[in-house]
Amino acid sequence: MRHSISTLAALAICAAMCALILPAPDCQAKEDAGDPAKFLPDDGVGFINDTAVGRHVGQQINRLVKGDGLTKCSDLFAQLDRTACTVSLSPVKKGPRPLPELYVEACKSTVAILISQKHNGRWHITFCATGFVVSADGVIATNYHVIPDSDNYLFAMTSDGQVHPIQEVLAGNKSNDVVLCRISSDALQAFPLREAAPVGSAIRVISNPKGRVNSLSEGIISRRYARPRGKQPPQVDEGDEKKAPVEIRAATRWVTVTADFGRGSSGAPVLDRSGNVVAMARSTDAVEVGVDPRKSVQMVFRDCVPAEVILELIEKPGKP
Repeated sequence: MRHSISTLAALAICAAMCALILPAPDCQAKEDAGDPAKFLPDDGVGFINDTAVGRHVGQQINRLVKGDGLTKCSDLFAQLDRTACTVSLSPVKKGPRPLPELYVEACKSTVAILISQKHNGRWHITFCATGFVVSADGVIATNYHVIPDSDNYLFAMTSDGQVHPIQEVLAGNKSNDVVLCRISSDALQAFPLREAAPVGSAIRVISNPKGRVNSLSEGIISRRYARPRGKQPPQVDEGDEKKAPVEIRAATRWVTVTADFGRGSSGAPVLDRSGNVVAMARSTDAVEVGVDPRKSVQMVFRDCVPAEVILELIEKPGKP
């Protein structure tokens, strides 16, 4: 059973368990106080308070959506046909780093993707996915399926707890489920991207499964494989609603890893021991045996977009 790991399908029905109701305007002055460093520590030792993080970003989004200049998801969706862009990339890092040190540095380049929706006169937010910075001037990467055709708004929360509207789609690949977007920030710390990480390589994933901000897991690359063009089998979303087969117009390439990730981890960086992005988390596929209600899961395939596919969206210097 294959699952893409964002929660956008659940948003269609405003799932109460996923959304955080923002404070009413008369509550904001009281709730607005607070230093993000206290509930979103950046040292790998302090305790992250997900509830306080949600309240903090909710207040920011509540103010942003009342202003002008935000780009609706439907407008971002209309830009998904863009296939290439120019991006300034960071050089590949060399040499392994201690995992605690790598985690602290990697969190600075990892973003949480949030979506806002107005329901019954109040704004709700959901930590719907993950992404990462590929250029210090505000270019981030996440999965193509994260962007819905709707009147909602998408935002990225950086490691300092600040919320930045997603302004524009720069390039995307629907078949291989990757997109590059621009956010309203030009002072970010970017990940380098490294191609061709071999099977057996140690990897780490930093993501936001079910709103658990900056969760770390580790494993190895267990497989590299390709799918031919054609129709993929029907997928199942988080609500177990069957979808039609997906038409894949081009052959696709994938990396399978053993590191855990789950719903809300779509677009998360998959890192090597030096802190280079070697892939992007995309979906999980459980191997089940038995007949309902006694089905059991034997194993889970965790499929990712390889870095070389992401790099193909970026025009090389001198390329027309």
